[in-house]
Amino acid sequence: SMSLYGVAGGPKYFVRIEKAGHNSFTDSCRGIRELGGLAALIPLIGEKQAARGENGCTPDNVDPELVWRVVTHYTVAFFRTHLGVADDSASLADDVTSRIGDIDLTDFAISP
Repeated sequence: SMSLYGVAGGPKYFVRIEKAGHNSFTDSCRGIRELGGLAALIPLIGEKQAARGENGCTPDNVDPELVWRVVTHYTVAFFRTHLGVADDSASLADDVTSRIGDIDLTDFAISP
């Protein structure tokens, strides 16, 4: 969240992806989507926990594989830039997602 971003030291980037959820960046979303959700687990874990597990993995959410590409891109570019491997600072701009796919950012912040 932005509150955690605010207290963290720099350099740092905050990227919030539109229509992403808590689990969008995990590989569990692929399986959850293939199953059509976690409704089968409701008798075991309850409706609230099943909904938490699906958060970010429903058809209403952005394709999780696009989220993985965004997260991977920003992570690699960040470390390459700030560890001096290469100057990938241009790859850390907020418009990079237009080259990744049909995905939009709702928040983007940089603090060098």
